[in-house]
Amino acid sequence: HRPELLGQLVSWYLFFCGMAFLERSIGLWHPRLSVMALGAFLYGLAAVLQWRAFRDLGASYSPEIEVRPEQRLIDHGLYGLIRHPLLSSLILELVGVLLFFNAYGSLALAMMIFIPVVRERMREEEKVLLQHFGDAYRTYRQRVGGLIPRLASYHHPQEG
Repeated sequence: HRPELLGQLVSWYLFFCGMAFLERSIGLWHPRLSVMALGAFLYGLAAVLQWRAFRDLGASYSPEIEVRPEQRLIDHGLYGLIRHPLLSSLILELVGVLLFFNAYGSLALAMMIFIPVVRERMREEEKVLLQHFGDAYRTYRQRVGGLIPRLASYHHPQEG
């Protein structure tokens, strides 16, 4: 596994937040209130998605890429729509911050650098989940989108 990926995500996130602040401070762009409002909305939406994803994961959450022996596949709540809602919400959160600061240069650069790091983290998580859950995860992966929902992908777990 690649534990450095989490550190890279955090480092790039902080770097781009700093760049946004700098970009805003030197006045590269004329601030637009509508863009700031959109950024604030996306940031808030990301916070709600993160809260819900943590709630859906419960005791299964780990910042490390690992699966505990007794762990079951989480495929309800947000995980019935997206396989990696925490990663999706992290992207949404960063986009929200960058838009709030009207930091278009940072946003463009972030999409070229941050998204590939997120996708690499996602690939590493997928390897571990496939190894542990096998065919159940393959079926889940075919049904549910990775970072964005697929149309008609929500899965209602069987009762009982």
